[in-house]
Amino acid sequence: MRIFNRRLKKAEHDDVLGVAITKIEEWRIWIPEHEVVRYYKSKVNKWHNKHEKMKHASLSVETV
Repeated sequence: MRIFNRRLKKAEHDDVLGVAITKIEEWRIWIPEHEVVRYYKSKVNKWHNKHEKMKHASLSVETV
């Protein structure tokens, strides 16, 4: 997977969800698909904001 310093596009979110749902099915874990989607959507902004904060912190340390 390639890493970009930006938010994912809708198609990329769909790819991530597809991989996650496929792995859940391979492991034979029963979780309704709508719950996986809801959980992912609730966490994606937190993940992005956390990485933005870490990126800005590392940039400020490098400039000091």
